[in-house]
Amino acid sequence: MKHLRYMLAILSLAFLLTGCGTEISEEQNRIMAEYAADLLLKYDANYQSRLVEPEDESEFQDTTEDTTENTIGDSGTEEPAASTEAESGRTDDTEASISNIADVLGLEGLSITYADCTFVDSYPDGESGEAFVDLNAEEGCKLAVLRFHIQNQSSQDREVDLLHAKVDYQLLVNGSKNVKPMLTILTEDLGTFQSTLSPDQEQSAVLVFEVSESLVNEIDTLNLRITYQEQGYVMHVQ
Repeated sequence: MKHLRYMLAILSLAFLLTGCGTEISEEQNRIMAEYAADLLLKYDANYQSRLVEPEDESEFQDTTEDTTENTIGDSGTEEPAASTEAESGRTDDTEASISNIADVLGLEGLSITYADCTFVDSYPDGESGEAFVDLNAEEGCKLAVLRFHIQNQSSQDREVDLLHAKVDYQLLVNGSKNVKPMLTILTEDLGTFQSTLSPDQEQSAVLVFEVSESLVNEIDTLNLRITYQEQGYVMHVQ
């Protein structure tokens, strides 16, 4: 029910934005409506939320509980008691290191590569085309924004549909703490990216995570785990 309320809130936001003086193009409004509908279908099928849900406690306990969280806390996220090493945020020998997500997904002629990572209080900064969407970090947290380049390296138009690719992303901090991306309605969200790229065309996409502000200053390693068709892969971030 909690996830349904989030989805209804997103739908309500879409309608409010169209009627409160905010300038949203017909295309942006269509994308928001279609995206919200897709999310509702995913939740109806018990799809796991990527929305950051505020917690009552400032620090998370060790991996002894039966729930997972979506914000990296000072002590890491909680994990199921029977979790494996891969599930608890530690990489293992079965997870290959990659630099191009498109290779994992079998997207011929395309490249999806990591560009950079920034820690901010809100996203976007108001200068991008997504200014009508505003993501703000909870108090004591920062937004970790991972940016990617999606490029068509072929000589023909290529359709990119990551919304239905069923890819799972996790940000791994210091090899043991992990968090899922925030649920957004950004058209540039890598998890829901849909576009048709002409030859040599490149577009940017992002994954946004919420991270404890105190942990940001203690980051030694930062990696992105990509899980596709039950196989895990790791992309080095920093």
